[in-house]
Amino acid sequence: MNTYDTDDLRRMLAAEAAENSPEMLGMVPSVVAAAPARRKRNAFQAAAVAVAVVAAAVAVPLVVDDGGKPTRHLPAAPTAPPAPSPVVLAATVEPGHGFVVLGEGFIGTTQQLNVRPEAVDPSYGSAFISVFAPGTFDFAPYAVGEPVTVQGQPGYYVDRFPFKVPAIPEGDIEDKPDDPAGDGLSTQYDTRVAWQDPSGYGLVLTQFDQGYRDQAMRLVQAVRVAPRPATAPVAFSDVPGGVRLEIARLGSTTALTFVSGGTPSHRTNEHVILAEDAAGVEGFTLIMQPRPEMNHAVPTDVPPVRVGEANIWYQEDPAKSVVSFGPNQSGTLIATDTCVGNIWVKDKAQIPRAAVEAFIASIDFRDCTNPATWAPLQR
Repeated sequence: MNTYDTDDLRRMLAAEAAENSPEMLGMVPSVVAAAPARRKRNAFQAAAVAVAVVAAAVAVPLVVDDGGKPTRHLPAAPTAPPAPSPVVLAATVEPGHGFVVLGEGFIGTTQQLNVRPEAVDPSYGSAFISVFAPGTFDFAPYAVGEPVTVQGQPGYYVDRFPFKVPAIPEGDIEDKPDDPAGDGLSTQYDTRVAWQDPSGYGLVLTQFDQGYRDQAMRLVQAVRVAPRPATAPVAFSDVPGGVRLEIARLGSTTALTFVSGGTPSHRTNEHVILAEDAAGVEGFTLIMQPRPEMNHAVPTDVPPVRVGEANIWYQEDPAKSVVSFGPNQSGTLIATDTCVGNIWVKDKAQIPRAAVEAFIASIDFRDCTNPATWAPLQR
C-alpha cells in the first residue's frame, strides 16, 4: 500500500481553508499545496491522474509425463486483486473547544483535518491535524522540540519545524533569492506538535503561523481518536483495472483520486504534490459537488448522453469543453438531480471513453445535498 508523509494532504485541504466550497469546474481537479504565511500561502495545484488497462491471457502448457503420455499441467490461479475495504477516518476535533473542522480527507493511510478557530483571527491561518496509522509514525524528526504532555501522553512542541518547498524565483519575495543552494528548493518553517495516542495512532498538528503556542496546545487537547467510516455521495464498483483510491478530500466538495503506477512523484522529502510532478502518477480524479451550487456549469445547448443514473458530457477537445484539461487528456461532466461532477483523465489513450462510461455506469449516486444518504467509502 502506498504511504505518504505529513505534508501531503494538508496542502490538498488548504483549498478548503481558503473557501469552504471552491469552484470545481474550469480548473484541473487537484491536490492543492498551500505554502506558509510568509509566502502568502501560494497554492500549488496538482492532480493524480490516468491509468492503464491491461489484459493478459493465460496459456495452459502441454507437457509430457515420465511415461511418455501427454499431460496438461494447469497453472496456478492468478492472484485476485484485494477485496475492497472500508475507509476509516480515525480522528476528529471535539466540539466545545473553540475550533471548527473545515475539511478532512486522506492520502494513503494518513488522515488529515483542516481546522481553524471558531472566532476567526485574521492574523492566524488554518491548522492541520495529520493522523498516522499505527506502526507508521516516526517521532524522531520531532524529538528536537520541547517535551510536552498531550492528553496525558508524551509529545513534542517544535516552534520552527523546517521543511522543503519549491523555490520562488529570485526577487519574488524580499528581493532576494529563495533558492540559496541552487537545487530548486527552499527551506520554510512552521509550528508542529507531535504525540502518540494510546491506540497507536500518531498525530501531528501543523500550524503555518509561528508564535501561537497557546492556541496550538489548546487544539491538540481537543483532538479525539474515534474511528468512524468515511462516506461519499457515490458508491462505485467498476473501477478501471489497476487503480486504487489513494487520495481524497471529503466534505461539500468530494474529490477522489484513483492512483496506479506506484507512489506519486514528489520533488521533496516532504512529499508535496505538484502539478509538474504529476507525470509520476497514473490514475484519474472524480470530483462531486451539490448541484444547487454548480447548476450553472451544466450545459443547456449540448444534449447529454445518459449513462447509468447520470447525464454526461464527454469531452476530448479542450477548446470546446467547459472542463479544463490538456491535449492528451479527457474530461467528463456528470449531472444528476442533486450532483454535478467531473472526471479528469490524464491519458485518454490509456483510459478511453468506454472505460470512463463503464465506471460511471457502476456508480450509485447519492444525494449530494444530504450527507445522511451518503455511502461508506471503500478502496
